Amino acid sequence: MNTQPTPTRKRGALLLLLMALLLKCVSAQAQIITLYNDGITLLQQPTASSATSANYAGLANDPPYTTPTDYTKLGDNATPPPSLGTYDLNGTSALTLTGASIDFVIGRNTTVPSNGVRMLYRVYLATTAVTATSPAFSPIVLPASSGYTVNNATADLLAGLVSGGTYTLEVRYEITATNTSTGATKTTNDPGTVPAYTASFYVTPPPTTAPGGTTTWQSTNTGPNGNRWFVAANWSNGIPNGASDAVIPENTPGSNIVFPVLDSRTVNYAVRNLTLQGTTNSGRAQLTIQGAVLHVYGNISQLSGGLVGAITDRPGVADSTFNSTLILAGGNQFVTGQLSVPDIIIAGSGVKSVANVMLPTNTISLRPKSAIDGVVVQTASDPNGTQNYQFDTTGNSVVNLAGTGIINANANSNETITSYIKGIVRATGPLVAGTTNRFGNMGLELTPNHPATLVTVQRIIGDPLIGPTAVNNPRAVPIKRQYFISGDDNSASSSTAGSSNNVVFRYLNSAFELNGIAENNLILFSSKGSSTASFTPLVGTLNTNDRTVTKADVPSDPGYYLTLGDRTNPLPVTLVSFLATRSGDNAKLVWATASEKNNRGFEVQVSGDGKAFRTLGFVASQSSNSSTKLDYTYTDTETGKTGVRYYRLHQLDLDGTDSYSPVRVVSFDGGAALASELSIYPNPATGDDTRLLIQTAEVGTARLRITDLMGRTLIDQTIATVNGSTETKLAALANAKIGTYLAQLTLPSGLIKTIRVQKQ
Repeated sequence: MNTQPTPTRKRGALLLLLMALLLKCVSAQAQIITLYNDGITLLQQPTASSATSANYAGLANDPPYTTPTDYTKLGDNATPPPSLGTYDLNGTSALTLTGASIDFVIGRNTTVPSNGVRMLYRVYLATTAVTATSPAFSPIVLPASSGYTVNNATADLLAGLVSGGTYTLEVRYEITATNTSTGATKTTNDPGTVPAYTASFYVTPPPTTAPGGTTTWQSTNTGPNGNRWFVAANWSNGIPNGASDAVIPENTPGSNIVFPVLDSRTVNYAVRNLTLQGTTNSGRAQLTIQGAVLHVYGNISQLSGGLVGAITDRPGVADSTFNSTLILAGGNQFVTGQLSVPDIIIAGSGVKSVANVMLPTNTISLRPKSAIDGVVVQTASDPNGTQNYQFDTTGNSVVNLAGTGIINANANSNETITSYIKGIVRATGPLVAGTTNRFGNMGLELTPNHPATLVTVQRIIGDPLIGPTAVNNPRAVPIKRQYFISGDDNSASSSTAGSSNNVVFRYLNSAFELNGIAENNLILFSSKGSSTASFTPLVGTLNTNDRTVTKADVPSDPGYYLTLGDRTNPLPVTLVSFLATRSGDNAKLVWATASEKNNRGFEVQVSGDGKAFRTLGFVASQSSNSSTKLDYTYTDTETGKTGVRYYRLHQLDLDGTDSYSPVRVVSFDGGAALASELSIYPNPATGDDTRLLIQTAEVGTARLRITDLMGRTLIDQTIATVNGSTETKLAALANAKIGTYLAQLTLPSGLIKTIRVQKQ
């Protein structure tokens, strides 16, 4: 700003002299600050115009500015804000603050520090919700000299703007002075009655969205260019690119939106964060990839699943020159909503979290920026809706290969120890006798001796099965890879007896997946019906060069698990229920096993204090090696029972190893048994034969409620209980969604027992 006194400033100087004479009459302790003669200088170069310098002043109530000669007034409540013109973000226009100045008067015994006088400014879209501090003001210190300040520093008012629209410029001043006698400080603002002096200017939307900016699709043009991505008029703020965000709005009634279609293989479709709005099928936003490739460097949010690919001209081959292709090319990325594209390439780095369903209908390839660091796809959930994604294997999120998708097995696109799909992968297909089905190259190959119409294989990496981690053998852990095969024949049935599969189980030899097991010790295990059931060793042939375990003639089953474990820590017997109830003067013990391996039998033990146990009798195993549910009973007929008796089972293996069951309590005081127990079998529930087992001495009507974790009721029924054991079938669980549920039983006395049940 011009620092030479103007006629206006000469009049201001006279006023300064008069005010200074008045201040002589003020007490030496007074602290008076008066601001006036405020102004700024702007270098303005609107679009297609030459640069000019213009002065602007505030509306202070002082005589020099009642009839300004060389200043245009900045707007406040009294006058409309001046318009500074139209600008762009392409470097062909400029709007620069080149100077600011203000006069001030202070009282006696008052000083102003070197940084005590400041001009503050801020620029924001006129549609922005504004508070006193947001967006923040940028300060410029005005060096003070004898009550007059000036600053010629440059501030680019267009810097940092990323979108078109009408912007507001706000300017205000403040001075902080200190009373040298008291040490007290005081800050005075100008203007004092309104937040700031204002002006406005307009920025034309750029042809290309500025880095960090957001642009919204707005086409309603039904002509040939209406669905074209690279037509600037179809966007609110320029065409997006890999450094900017794009929003495709919901198709609300009357909006008449024409949605974009990507149909050229010669251009680079790219975006940082991509949002497709809408939550209904009829109103969802849509983006269709035809003969094109879309690069996404940030997150994809499309709750209604509107991002789809349409062309697969080379089935079974990852080829972006023929197939609709999506490339996740950034660092950590989040994908929300069902995503169905023929070829999906996982590139860049970090972890790609999938909440809901990723459906690569042709291929999914892993091509990290660094083979050493790798890239991981994980199934995840976003419980708080804040993109704080968490690893999830409940089945709510899945990479679904269905019947046509495959994991690319070619070098530099295949799964490795650093690049893989973590969580749930699912594939389906028929079994044809003598023909190998690789189920999307997920690592399990089945060659059957029988046909099956539709078999589903679900793989989970990163979440080991529960069954092998038994309390009585904590070392018997599996690797962090499992397969669940469903929809096959039942080899135990007379009509399909002899049905079997030759199995090839592939694994990655990473420390993460092997889960502490030495690779040379890997053998194959199976479990029928439940992931928590005991596992039967199938052993198999290990090939550490190919990273496979193979086993011929594995019996087929409608639902069974396969995993690898440690041959030096075989998976133990699993006790699925154990109840003890009073029956007159006796105690009746009932228990069941899901499967048994090398089981010799059970010692039934009793104690009077719950610490020192003795053996009452022995119940031999019905089948030392079994993969089916076996039921056992024992009656304690000892005479003279009094007080409380504690019961447990001591399970003995043929090789001399042993384990103990939980303790059950029965009272013989003439009153009710002390213990009420609740259990569910099988848990996790997989079919329609899930049962609730109740042990209680309470006779009457109990209420059972099973809810999901959101409190929604699945089952609400009454059950008649007896002094002993009661069993109820939970058929409603067969149609329940995969997930965790809470079973709550209120006994006739009001006692509440709860247990969690997992549905798979």
